[in-house]
Parts: sequence; structure tokens; C-alpha cells
Amino acid sequence: MLQAHIRLCVDALYAAKRPMLFSLCEWGNNKPWEWAVTVGHLWRTTGDICNCWDCIEDYGTYKKFGVIGIFDMQNGLRQYAGPGHWNDPDMLEFGKGK
Repeated sequence: MLQAHIRLCVDALYAAKRPMLFSLCEWGNNKPWEWAVTVGHLWRTTGDICNCWDCIEDYGTYKKFGVIGIFDMQNGLRQYAGPGHWNDPDMLEFGKGK
């Protein structure tokens, strides 16, 4: 499941010989919570958040989700998080209210 471009990034980070945090962002499309713990520290579990409580903004090739939608997508993912590895639901939304 580990794609070549991710392996390239991981190898480069290890070669730097410095402590770094590696955040994988592929918007949860390939269920990174099931495989990324061996290569990264956190991984996106959803698409981007949008400025609404409970909506979906459909742009054809991708979608943005409201707070409730992203919250609901976290169901069952808690088991994949732990010390040194975390789910990232893209929930930082502030100062953009209408």
C-alpha cells in the first residue's frame, strides 16, 4: 500500500538525521490509518473542512465537508491513534464564520 512518493519522503526525512514529524495528506482516500503508522506520525482522515456546520460542498473532483460530516467520519478510527501516531480530521476552523 505504501506508494513510491511516500517512501521517497520517508527516506529523505530519515536521511536528515533530525527529529521531525511527518504528516501524510492523501485525504483518507486509501485508509492511511490502516498502514501509515509505520511511516508517519499523523494522517488525514477526511477531505478539507468548509465553513458550515452540516453541509457538503461538491466541486466535482473533490468535496469539502462541514463540521458534523467530518466528525461523523471519525467513527471507528480512534483505535488507530495512540502515542506518536494520530488521526487528523482537518478540524481547525475558526475566524471564518459568517
